[in-house]
Order: sequence, then structure tokens, then C-alpha cells
Amino acid sequence: MIVIYYFQWNGTREERLAYEKEAKERWDKVKGVKLMGFYSPSIGWNRAMFFETDSLDLLMKNAKGSPLMGNNEVVYFL
Repeated sequence: MIVIYYFQWNGTREERLAYEKEAKERWDKVKGVKLMGFYSPSIGWNRAMFFETDSLDLLMKNAKGSPLMGNNEVVYFL
């Protein structure tokens, strides 16, 4: 399953790069969830993370309470 996590980003380029590095390191430790990368769409949501996982429950369990997941987001499941 592919999961697209859209969110608002309001930081500097340097902060974004640090955030992406921290997110990659965190998700690399979670077996069964692969952070495929980041994307900057040209819609209302200005950043997106793409995940590949066999278990939505595993993804959500590891995302809950994470400083890498905000409170202003939209998630799509493909």
C-alpha cells in the first residue's frame, strides 16, 4: 500500500533538510514501513511524504505522537 501524507511546511530550507534527515532516520528503524521520499506539490498542501507499507496499523502506530507528524495534515491511501 502507498500512503501519501500531505502537510504544511513553514520553515527555512535548512530546517526542512534537517526535518527530512530526521524523518528518514526514524522511519528507517521501522520494519515494514518504507519512507519513499518527499515531494513538494503545487497545491494547498506544500509538502508530502510517500510511504510504502503492508500494514496501515503499523504506520499509524509509529506515527502517533511523533514530532515528525504534525496536527495539520491530510493522508491518502492508495
